[in-house]
Amino acid sequence: MNGEYVCFKLAVSYSSDKTQLLVSANSDIGSASETVEFTLTQDLNTWLRHFAKAAGGCSSLESGELQEFGSQLFNCVFQSSIKELFRQTKMMVSTGVRIDLQIEEPELSNIPWELIHDGTSFLALSPKTPVIRCTRIDDEHVQPNGISRPVQILFAGAKPWGKVPLKLGGQLRRICQALREGIADGSVILHPALGEEV
Repeated sequence: MNGEYVCFKLAVSYSSDKTQLLVSANSDIGSASETVEFTLTQDLNTWLRHFAKAAGGCSSLESGELQEFGSQLFNCVFQSSIKELFRQTKMMVSTGVRIDLQIEEPELSNIPWELIHDGTSFLALSPKTPVIRCTRIDDEHVQPNGISRPVQILFAGAKPWGKVPLKLGGQLRRICQALREGIADGSVILHPALGEEV
C-alpha cells in the first residue's frame, strides 16, 4: 500500500422511525450493512451532559468511564458483518485502516464517536486506526465559485506582546516560492503583514 491507509467508510444514520441505527461499511475488500439497536446502557443525553460538564471544567471523567462509553459505541456499531469486514480489512494491510465516519443527523453527529474503544484501545488514538469525520457532498448541489483575478492573499504573522517574536521570514519565502508563477504573471498578489503591521 506504499505507506497509505486503507479507507474503511462507516456510515451511521437513524432508521425512519429513529428506533434503530442503519450502519453500512465499505472497504477495499467489500461492504456490509446492519440494522442495529442503539443500545447505550445509560441514557445518551446523560452521557452527553456528563461530557459537556467535563469539557467545561465542571467535573472530571475517569478513563474507565470513557472506555465504557467507547466500548458501548463500538459494540453498538461494529456488529456481525461490520465487525468482520473491519477485522479482515485490518488484516490485509500493515500500514493501517483509516475509519471515515459519515454521520449526517445532528443528534448522531453530537456523539463523540472518536471515543470508540474496541476493548483494547481507543481506535482514534492508534496510528493504525485513525478516525475522521466526513461530510457527504452531493456534486449536483455544489456550485463552483467564480474567482476574480488577481487572487489576493494576506499573510499575517502575529507578534504577541511580551513573547519572543516569531521568525516568519522562512515561511514567507516558501510561500512566495510556491506562488512564484502566479505572482510573476500578476494572477496572485501576496500581502505580507508582519509584526506591528497586524
